[in-house]
Order: sequence, then structure tokens, then C-alpha cells
Amino acid sequence: MRRIIFAAAILMLSVGLLAQQQGRPPYDEQPPVQTPPTFPQDHDPDVRPVPPDMPPDTSAPPRQLSNSEIQQQIQDKLNSEPVLKNNQLSAQVTDDEVVVSGTADSNAERDVALRIAESYAGERPVVNKVEIKGKA
Repeated sequence: MRRIIFAAAILMLSVGLLAQQQGRPPYDEQPPVQTPPTFPQDHDPDVRPVPPDMPPDTSAPPRQLSNSEIQQQIQDKLNSEPVLKNNQLSAQVTDDEVVVSGTADSNAERDVALRIAESYAGERPVVNKVEIKGKA
């Protein structure tokens, strides 16, 4: 019987030492877990928050961008593309087409500009009016 009591005391002592070595307070000394309030004070009852893991609604039709919004997207991308930094290129967008005009240093750079326009054009055809520098 003494051996069982002695073994239990040793076991409890070793568990306590192990908890101290790991830098944790014993279980009964750990701080309580803080939980956020269920309903924040500034909660609007008419607005339901969207859970962060909820997928987007794919059944809703995508918002159609205006011609000027598409033109601005193309122009921003043309201006920010490092390959096209030495070129003067612009895009004009209508309901019927996207016209890319200006000058490029090479055929490869012109092709990059046209691919950028095509990526935003949707169903509109892209019209190439880009001139290569040095070619007449």
C-alpha cells in the first residue's frame, strides 16, 4: 500500500514539475477563456454579417461594367505593364469595339498591349491601330 501511495505522490509531483518546465501555470491557475460578445453594441438588426468562409453568390448576374470603366481598366493596365513602360498607348472602348492605338517599340510589345485589351474587351473585337517605332 505504501508503494502505491508513494508512486501516486511521485506521479503528481512529476506532472507539476513538467507543467512548470513548459512555462504554463497549472490547470487551475490558467486564465479563463475570453469570448467575444454575441451581439455587438453597434449591431444593426437589419444587416446580417456575412460569414468569412461563405462562398460568393454565383447565381447573381455579374455587374456589367460601363465602357468608360472598361477603358480605364485597360488604360491602367497598359500604363502599369513594365514591358510597355517606354510606349505611348491608349485604348478607346465603345459598345462595338476596343481600339488600341499609339506606338510600340516592337511587335512583341504591341502584342502584349493587344492581349491586355482582349482580356478586358469581353465580346468586343479589339482593333489594332498600334504603330511600331521606326517602321513606316
